Amino acid sequence: MHRHLLLALLAPVLLSGCGVKLAYNNLDRIIPWVVDDYIEFDDLQEEYFEAELESILYWHRTTQLSVYAASLRHFDADLSDGLTLEELLTMEEQVLDASRRIRGRFVPMAAEILHSTSLQQRLDIKRRFDRRNAKYLKPIADLDIDGERKRWRRDFQDGFEFFVGRASRAQADRIERIAADYVPEERMWIEYRERWQRRVFALMDQQLSYPELLLRIREMVDHRERWYGAEYDEVMRRNERLYRGLAVDLANSLSERQQRALSKRLLGWAKAFEALALDADPQPPPLACMAGCPVYAGGTGYSSNINQPIR
Repeated sequence: MHRHLLLALLAPVLLSGCGVKLAYNNLDRIIPWVVDDYIEFDDLQEEYFEAELESILYWHRTTQLSVYAASLRHFDADLSDGLTLEELLTMEEQVLDASRRIRGRFVPMAAEILHSTSLQQRLDIKRRFDRRNAKYLKPIADLDIDGERKRWRRDFQDGFEFFVGRASRAQADRIERIAADYVPEERMWIEYRERWQRRVFALMDQQLSYPELLLRIREMVDHRERWYGAEYDEVMRRNERLYRGLAVDLANSLSERQQRALSKRLLGWAKAFEALALDADPQPPPLACMAGCPVYAGGTGYSSNINQPIR
């Protein structure tokens, strides 16, 4: 679930055709829609989720968007005189840091909700994850290795053209040559995902205390590589080297028109993030909790142990 919460938080903002501000301002609707694929809340869980999500989105708007804007402006400046591998790696690390911060805010909420689940909910969650895994597998189930490489090439080129406009023949040929060296990894990613999920389900079935469950879930999220397996880890690292080399080559092959299009996209996002950060409410929303915090003055917590509001 964490991966998709992260995607729900970032992808609509970065890729939405309806505008960054509109997409971002509707994350309080988009994220529950994503989460609904994985769990059916009871009334108290839903009330807690909505309240905690409001707090997370406030934190994100007031502390993270200005950081994103600064990173985008810096990356745009790097691209203006040619991109080096070191500059790409710096941007990559900034993106990873952003994702770690987001995960750090979502994990306690996820642990709170998982700790509060009934047996029936836990069984239903397992079925929902199985269905989602089958859905991920479906597009590639009948593809051979050449078919998966063609799919990767098409997706990569579509993403490239989203940023810069139509690829030149030389750029398209470069992507196609790299695709021949790409090792398909989606099936391995699904297998890793299933291994990781089985461990989460096992933790849920142990009915641990909330502090213990939070500790275990946080450790699993922070160290997901433990469930990769040797083959997936090796393939992923190999493909990462391909992506980076290709990204640098393509960035340094941009025409003036493509450079202008990319700069307009990056600076447009930066300006939108800065405006959204300034549009925050002056006061943060009230705290929310179920098992993870004591009663606090002026608020309401939710105890998963007794399934009743604490006032």
